[in-house]
Amino acid sequence: MLTGDDARTAAAIARQTGVGRVLAEVLPGQKAGEIRRLQAAGRRVAMVGDGINDAPALAAADVGLAVGTGTDVAIEAADITLVSGSLAGVVTAISLSRATMRNIRQNLFFALTYNGIGIPVAAGILYPFLGLRLSPAIAAAAMALSSLSVVGNANRLRRYHSAPLPTAGPVHGEPQVETPASAGTGEAEAERVTDPVCGMTVDPATAPERRGTGADAVYFCSAGCAAANDAEPGRPVQEKVSQS
Repeated sequence: MLTGDDARTAAAIARQTGVGRVLAEVLPGQKAGEIRRLQAAGRRVAMVGDGINDAPALAAADVGLAVGTGTDVAIEAADITLVSGSLAGVVTAISLSRATMRNIRQNLFFALTYNGIGIPVAAGILYPFLGLRLSPAIAAAAMALSSLSVVGNANRLRRYHSAPLPTAGPVHGEPQVETPASAGTGEAEAERVTDPVCGMTVDPATAPERRGTGADAVYFCSAGCAAANDAEPGRPVQEKVSQS
């Protein structure tokens, strides 16, 4: 759980929900940095949020899910919007997406099967052996049946209902709560560097752009800042904007 609330409040919520690891008292940029750190480790990350402070992390995640009762900024930054304010919608969204992908694969199978059989027969592949030709009326009916099967199978999703969530049991154990000021995250913050163009703090491990190697390496928050530095090395972008 990533939250800007204090560690005591975050720990209380984590105990109720069964969350094992909490990063509390974090800023919006630190939320997005944690998302990028997980992605750099090879993980696919989904982020659920509802506030303005969650927008950078929602945009950085592989899948951003905004709570429908949240702010417009979070909804714009996310890929999926949950209509209700319940986090149970996350489970529904995942299960519905899986059902949709299954339906797509089934429709592709139906379409390829009909065309794989119908087109060779219509071309006369059976005529030299059995003297059979495909009547235009039968061909038209087969094409219509192919479309009806695909549309009918897709319409099954209209009756989709997610399974009810199981009742939550008692939560055992204390959550691991960290803050930027704690020892675990303090070392990580010490390793961060500053983009010389825009002045933003950048994690060297996940920086989009870099120039140089070793101790002389310079890290940038975006390709735009790197390009600006290449054009006029060492000159902050704020000065370029003010003079333009």
